[in-house]
Amino acid sequence: KPHHLHAAQGAGAEVVVPTNRDPYEWVPRASCALPPLERTAVCALLSGLRVVLVGDSTLAMVFHSLALALRARTQMDTSGGRRVAHVACGPHAAPVTVVSLRNDR
Repeated sequence: KPHHLHAAQGAGAEVVVPTNRDPYEWVPRASCALPPLERTAVCALLSGLRVVLVGDSTLAMVFHSLALALRARTQMDTSGGRRVAHVACGPHAAPVTVVSLRNDR
């Protein structure tokens, strides 16, 4: 199913063409050298370390996006203020732990 409709000009009228692009996906300019987020690269840099994100609900959404992108196993305490994601880095590397703490409650 197309995620987005793109308006294009055609024969003097506007034509709506479906695309498979997510309308909320950020696309960098060609001159931007932003590499994709990959679990192997994160593990190479952060293996065995803990990353702590402290903030409000916006940062909690960043945590969830990061956990999903890294295919992490997550857990949440009963109050919902602390979330932990464990990123498996393979048999020869320690996992990366990402913690999200809410400071607006």
